[in-house]
Amino acid sequence: MRIPGWARNEAIPGSLYRFGNVSEDSVTIALNGAPVKLQVVNGYASIERKWKKGDKVELDLPMPVRTVEADGHVRDDAGKIAVQRGPLVFCAEWPDNPDGKVLNLLINPKSGFSAGFNPQLMGGVETIKTKGNQTVRRLDGKTDTLAGEQITLIPYAYWNNRGPGQMKVWIPTVMEASHPSPAPTIAFTSRVKASRMTRELAAVNDQDVPAGSYDPSVSNYNWWPDTSQWEFVEYDFARPATISKTSVYWFDDGPDGGCRIPDEWEVLYLTGNTWEPVKNRNSYKVTKDARNTVSFNPVKATALKIKVKLNKRFSAGIYEWVVE
Repeated sequence: MRIPGWARNEAIPGSLYRFGNVSEDSVTIALNGAPVKLQVVNGYASIERKWKKGDKVELDLPMPVRTVEADGHVRDDAGKIAVQRGPLVFCAEWPDNPDGKVLNLLINPKSGFSAGFNPQLMGGVETIKTKGNQTVRRLDGKTDTLAGEQITLIPYAYWNNRGPGQMKVWIPTVMEASHPSPAPTIAFTSRVKASRMTRELAAVNDQDVPAGSYDPSVSNYNWWPDTSQWEFVEYDFARPATISKTSVYWFDDGPDGGCRIPDEWEVLYLTGNTWEPVKNRNSYKVTKDARNTVSFNPVKATALKIKVKLNKRFSAGIYEWVVE
């Protein structure tokens, strides 16, 4: 009889993942109602005897809720846990949680977990409930934790059956690892338009700053495969605003990809029905692995636009565009 690792306090063979809580529940085997000493060899328990008709073997594999932690070298999982019960990994999905948000969740494993079967959910699904909080950025750059709320988890295999929305497997347990909802900045509250309209356009104001100009863990917007032409991105403000600074973090997936930092760029603001260039106080820098910031004389505007000149051989892209 196969005795899986998850029933023996082993998340997977090796050290990449481990259970954060050791289970005291033991696997048991009974033969005709009498306990049998469990001996596991190479993942299997065996009973050798002369069998007769009517013999009954009962194998009990306890399935408490477990937390899973990753090896410390897995940077993206630091300060986070996954949740598992038996062989199933669970996830938080948008329809089951308040406001449809799960990417900004923070949970405390010490608050405990409770498992239960929901016959009304997708034909019958085991769920796990715990307590957690949503995190949100403030305009001053700090992070707030909202009031505690119930968090519902479903088996990972069942997600994406109820329409598009947020889903998360690795959930932060410490504020440093959390992914707060964006602050209501001028950029975030704006309507975004561009010369090429794609779903990736949402990346330019999501407040996710990359570690460098090529960071696959952070979303970007780009104009690939276009080259050697002017492109633009535009913020239509939620309300008129006085602004005097803007910065761009360029996407560059060289040497193998098709995007590089652009040849040049410029900033224009909308006043009335006219686009006017800002009177910048410093030059337009185009550098990798850093914010490229331009300060200009304060203007009251209803929209802001950056025009980007693509290289003759390569396209270009943006990770983040900030307006102040």
